[in-house]
Amino acid sequence: MSLQEYTEKLYKMNPLHIIWIGVIFAELLTLLVSTGASYIFWGHVSHEILVIGAVDSLIVGSIVSIFIYYFVRKIHVAFVANQKLLQEIKERKKVEEENEALYEQLQQAQKLESLGVLAGGIAHDFNNLLSAILANVSTAQMSLKFDDPVARILIDANKATLQATKLTKQLLTFAKGGAPILHSTSIIGVLTDASDFTLHGSNVKPEFSIPDDLWPVDIDSGQINQVFQNLLINANQAMPDGGAINIEAKNENVTGNGILGISSGKYVKITIADQGSGIAHENIEKIFDPFFSTKAEGSGLGLATSYSIVKKHKGAITVDSKQGQGTTFQIYLPSSKQEIQAEKPVSYDLYYGNGKILIMDDEKAIRTSLARMLKKTGYEAEVSSDGQDALKMYKEALERQQPYDAVILDLTVPGGLGGLETLERLQKISPDVKAIVSSGYANSPALANYKEFGFSGAVIKPYGIQDLSRILYEVLNQ
Repeated sequence: MSLQEYTEKLYKMNPLHIIWIGVIFAELLTLLVSTGASYIFWGHVSHEILVIGAVDSLIVGSIVSIFIYYFVRKIHVAFVANQKLLQEIKERKKVEEENEALYEQLQQAQKLESLGVLAGGIAHDFNNLLSAILANVSTAQMSLKFDDPVARILIDANKATLQATKLTKQLLTFAKGGAPILHSTSIIGVLTDASDFTLHGSNVKPEFSIPDDLWPVDIDSGQINQVFQNLLINANQAMPDGGAINIEAKNENVTGNGILGISSGKYVKITIADQGSGIAHENIEKIFDPFFSTKAEGSGLGLATSYSIVKKHKGAITVDSKQGQGTTFQIYLPSSKQEIQAEKPVSYDLYYGNGKILIMDDEKAIRTSLARMLKKTGYEAEVSSDGQDALKMYKEALERQQPYDAVILDLTVPGGLGGLETLERLQKISPDVKAIVSSGYANSPALANYKEFGFSGAVIKPYGIQDLSRILYEVLNQ
C-alpha cells in the first residue's frame, strides 16, 4: 500500500479515534519504559512512577495524536492538490495540442484560400480559351464525314482539349465557391473505378476490405474519384518493385474531435495504405501544401487538391507515415441520409431543335463559337457582350413580339452585369424566362445549385456541341 493510500485512510478516520489510538499507544509505551526503569534503578516496580507515567502519557499521547492527525491532513491535502495540478496540466496540454492542430488547419486553409483567388482567375480565363477551342473543334467535326482524314485530326484535337480541362478542374478545386455537386451514392463503385483506372497494367495490386452494409455518402463522384486517383498514384509510385495497396472502407461514428476538425456524426472512413518507402518526417506537415513535391516531375497539386476537395465535402483527411514502413491515408466522408441515386448515363448524341436563343458572354471568341454551334443544331442565335446589352435586346424582342425561347448567361462578367444580376432583372420583365447559366469558374454556388437561383439549366465550360445541344433540348422541353 502506497503512502498516499495510507494518508487517505487516516484522513477519512474520526479524529477522536486517532487520539484514542495515540493515547493507548503512549500508555503502553510508558508502561514498558516505567517498568524497565523501576527495575533498573530500584529493583522493583514503583507505583508512583507508573501513575506519573500514565498521566504524562495521556497528555503527551493526546498532543502527539492531534499533531499526527493534522500532519496527515496536510499530507493528504498536498497529495490531492498535486493530483489536481497534474490533471490540469494534462488537460491543458491536450487543449494546447488540439489548438495547435486547429491552428495548422487554419494556416492550411488560408494558404488554399490565397491560392484559390489566383487559381480562380487563371481557371476563368483558361476555360474561356478552352471553350472557344472545343466549341469550334466539335462543330467542325460535325461538318465532316467520320472517315475524312481531317476528322481524325479534329478528334485528336478534341481529346487534347479535354485533357487540358483536367488541369483546369484542379485549379477550380482551390477556388472559393467551387462547390461540389452532391449526390447520394455508394463509395464502393468510386473506389473500384479509381483503382482499376490508376493501377491497370502496373505491378501493384489493390486488396479491398469493404463491408456489405457500408453507408451511402453525399459526394461529387468526379471530385472524390480524383482524390482516390491522386492517393493511388502516389502509392503506386512509392512501390516501384510492386506490392499491394490495402483499401478499406467502414462505417464510423465520430464524436466531437478537434484534431480531425469535423463535427460529430456518421461517417464513412476510407483507408488507403501502401507498403512503400514512406514519407520523411520533416515533409509530413508539408505534403498538403500547394506546389510542394519531392518528385522531380511532380506538380505539387495532387494532395493539395485532395485536401481541398475533402474539406469542401465537410470531411477530413489524415496521413500517417514512417520511412521504410509505408504510408496510410484516412479519409472521412459524411454519410448520406438519402437513398442512393442512380447516375444517368452520359449521352454523346446531338440534339437538334429550333427557336431563338440569346447568348450573353464577355468573350467574343465564345460568343462566335456558341452562335455557330446553335446554328449547326437548328437554332437562331443572337449575341451580347454583357448583362445590360442582353436586357436591352430582350426587351426589344418582347416589344416586337418575337421573344427569345431561352438565354445563355455567362455567370462572371468582369466590370459588367453578370449572369445572376441579369437573370434577376430578366425575371422582372418575363417571370417565365428560361435561362441557362454558363461558367468555368464562379465565386458562387449558383453553378452547383442552379435551380435555387432561378436558372433552368447549367453548362460547365469548356463544353462541346453535344453537351450544349442536350442541355438546351432539356430546358426547352421541360
